[in-house]
Amino acid sequence: MRVLSSCSFLSLLALILLLPSSLVAQTSPHGENSNPLNAPEYGKLLDRIEADLRVLEPAIRKIDPGKGDTSYKVGSDIANYRDLVLISIQNALNFIGKQRTKRTVYGEIALAGFLDAVGVANTQLEFLGAFNDQSVEKMAEMGREMGTVQMNLMNDGMQRLRLLENSPCAR
Repeated sequence: MRVLSSCSFLSLLALILLLPSSLVAQTSPHGENSNPLNAPEYGKLLDRIEADLRVLEPAIRKIDPGKGDTSYKVGSDIANYRDLVLISIQNALNFIGKQRTKRTVYGEIALAGFLDAVGVANTQLEFLGAFNDQSVEKMAEMGREMGTVQMNLMNDGMQRLRLLENSPCAR
């Protein structure tokens, strides 16, 4: 029986976590020929994302890897994922501000990428048991909602990209 090295295991885990989001991002919930979000709908989506991130950020900041009886390695992993989530949240909030000023396809896809990073790292924090003093169900529910918003944002960006590729100026 072959034993997976820790590097191979992490690669496999990353593939399992990221594959569903990349497959779903290629399919539109509104159908393949639907139009991208209009300005008011997009503004509401940005408002929702910003509100969710503003709730998530203080909860993530409360994570203390030194609390409890975790090993140094697990505590170190928790600190790394916590920092990754906080950086991704700040990047997402910066891109939300930029998108409010000028909406770009790049900005939509980048914002979706930051939200995906938040979701993946949040899942890892949950797996490592970082939410002991917080409601795990609440964090898991917020993660699922964020995943849905991220997929909608990625789908919208990809629809806008297809429109740009098919425009007469692109040829």
